[in-house]
Amino acid sequence: MKLTSTALKSITTKTRNRIALELNCSVYTVDRWIKDNEDNGDLTKAKPVQIIAEETGLGNSEILEEATEKETQN
Repeated sequence: MKLTSTALKSITTKTRNRIALELNCSVYTVDRWIKDNEDNGDLTKAKPVQIIAEETGLGNSEILEEATEKETQN
């Protein structure tokens, strides 16, 4: 799983700050996670997905998508 382009575009500064605060990491780390958008990365875990849903109003199906086969082979 990885974040959809809709979810990535919907993440605001407030959302990034809240993720960093609640996961006890830096905003720079969250920015890196957003930039990399790795398959099964830290942003696809339950707490960040919950925060993104609460802050953006998006549902889980709008936040997460299956990685393409090409991406999973890397």
